[in-house]
Amino acid sequence: MQLCCWCRSFFCFIHGYLQEETYVITPSKIPQRIDKAPGTIHVVTDRQIRQMGARYLSEVVQTVPGWFVSQWYQGQTMFYVRGSAGMLSSRILFMVNSHRVNNVILGTGIYSYANLDLDNVKRIEFVNGPGSPLYGSGAESGMINIITKEGEDVDGLQLTGRGGSFDTWEGSALFGKTIKGLEVAGYLNYRNTEGFRGHVDQDQQSTLDQQYGTHASLAPGNMKGDLYQWDAQLTIKYEGFKFDGKYIDKKRDDPFGWRPILDNMSNFRDKDYYLNLSYDVTPTEGLDLMVKAYRNQQKTGELSQMFPKGSIMMTPRGPMITSENRFYEGEMKNSRMGAEAQATYEIVDSNTIVGGITFEVQKVYDNERKANYLRTSNPYVFIPLPSVQDEPDEWLMPDEKRNVYAAYVEDIWDILDNLRLTVGGRYDYYSESGGQFSPRLGVNYEFAQDYYTKFLYGRGFRVPNFAELYHPVYGNPDLKNQTSDTFELSFGANFLPFSGQVTAFYGEAENSLVLVQDSSGGIPVYIFTNADSTNKIGIELQMKYDFGRGTYLGVNYTQFNIDVGDSGADIWMEPTRLGTLTGNVRLNKYLNLNAQFIYRGGWHREEGDPREDMSDYVTANTTLIARSFIKELKGLEARAAVYNLFNKDYISPTAAGELPNDMPMPGINFFVELRYTF
Repeated sequence: MQLCCWCRSFFCFIHGYLQEETYVITPSKIPQRIDKAPGTIHVVTDRQIRQMGARYLSEVVQTVPGWFVSQWYQGQTMFYVRGSAGMLSSRILFMVNSHRVNNVILGTGIYSYANLDLDNVKRIEFVNGPGSPLYGSGAESGMINIITKEGEDVDGLQLTGRGGSFDTWEGSALFGKTIKGLEVAGYLNYRNTEGFRGHVDQDQQSTLDQQYGTHASLAPGNMKGDLYQWDAQLTIKYEGFKFDGKYIDKKRDDPFGWRPILDNMSNFRDKDYYLNLSYDVTPTEGLDLMVKAYRNQQKTGELSQMFPKGSIMMTPRGPMITSENRFYEGEMKNSRMGAEAQATYEIVDSNTIVGGITFEVQKVYDNERKANYLRTSNPYVFIPLPSVQDEPDEWLMPDEKRNVYAAYVEDIWDILDNLRLTVGGRYDYYSESGGQFSPRLGVNYEFAQDYYTKFLYGRGFRVPNFAELYHPVYGNPDLKNQTSDTFELSFGANFLPFSGQVTAFYGEAENSLVLVQDSSGGIPVYIFTNADSTNKIGIELQMKYDFGRGTYLGVNYTQFNIDVGDSGADIWMEPTRLGTLTGNVRLNKYLNLNAQFIYRGGWHREEGDPREDMSDYVTANTTLIARSFIKELKGLEARAAVYNLFNKDYISPTAAGELPNDMPMPGINFFVELRYTF
């Protein structure tokens, strides 16, 4: 197999477009061909990203088989894979250059990375199914590994500027160079937009106004969407050492705020960074050693309006009509700091073992919150205050810390030239909740030339995050780890110009972490709990026909069914049928045209919601790229894209009692871009 020096030599395998789509590193932490790697993996290259007109990660995710992108009314963009997401996509592991970036307060990566800019991205690897046997908690349902460009990939300076709908302006600079063995890549991006200001006829406050005879709602009116963001990254490599650091600073207006009501106050702030230092060495032929130390920190802040002026608020003395806006403002930090050591040993050409140990300290701290009202033991009753004051400590998220110890091993054995067996597992120990073992088994068999089959079993898990354990209102310190067992069977073919794969999957989840209503104390309250088991079954299909010279046609389709039992899982937020049709045509040596048709269907409202199910819909996007069209400016490239080309009217669903007509989504919109490479 020639698997020695895996980590340092990965990109030596990749020289062209075809190879970019063929080799992956995420499934086993070493590079393998996709058809030999355990699991269902999809790769999107920088060339494909540009062709499809994608600017941000969410725009790529919506094209990947089995993945769905949803917009929550509070402003978060949420990802689902095969019907699974968890609260705020906490069942999905987000990584940048194989480095985990999920936070620990909510276990999510969507705050900073769901709409990450892609101008410095080389490729994105998606894994459908569990990754916990190598990556631990959070890699339960799927993984996203964003691999950025290094110095040798850039070898110069690249400047990009774009503008478009919603008064959006964005600029980025990407620099990369190798000088006397020192390889440096630096990236800086700035974005400013007013965002989509969808019109809303009624919000939650409209319904309350009708019930109580008040007039507090701002509906009919428009949502907010202002956002500004700085994104910076630095990568340095020298003789086995590598430093990788990223910083994100953003502020955005919430479309609706904590409650689904129009307001002029609610916003969210996020400052997020990571620092990662590693050293890779090959002490002897066939043995590769890697050690790294890292630190992640995130500081979030929010301002949320709870009761608008003129609305009803329940107090200990009875209902009152507020004479001013009642709101809260808070900040919190969370961090993870740790170290990892990994060894890759090629026993013989046909057998390689990957193993490692890791230690991490996770913290949540510096929780501050102030408001012009006080909470009480009854979650529906509040005490108005004459001014904004700090909340008492008993209503604040406490400072908490936990230690995580883990060890993993995986054996990759080519029993025959056309038969590969992958066996491995990982054991995680959390200082407050104990141990968790995650096994994996994979069989890859090429039963005829260019035809293969895969079988995979894996166990994924997610440990309860700090909010689920220690939140002063919703927290439950007795929660157990959420686990899921997944089985996959795939058949694929890969002979030019055709490639395709069909995958059947089945999964069972135990101890699902959900927020449910508890009335045992006489007053109905919401609390996190472990629910009964759920299961899902489905099928994924993907095919591509390459006509040559950059022209191709691709299609994928996913359909699944989820039985939630009594778990209370929120499956109403996503469709059960997903499809994408992509056509790319290289018109000539200067022009490239790309078109996408994205289908979403099979919607079901949550139980008890009287509204009709959403209708199926199709949206279309198209992108035109022109390059080297001015002889004197060969480094110039222009790109223009139109989203929702046919101005399809569609919505993002909301729960019963939130927005009566759901959340509107953007109609036709566009951007234009100029890029120059020196």
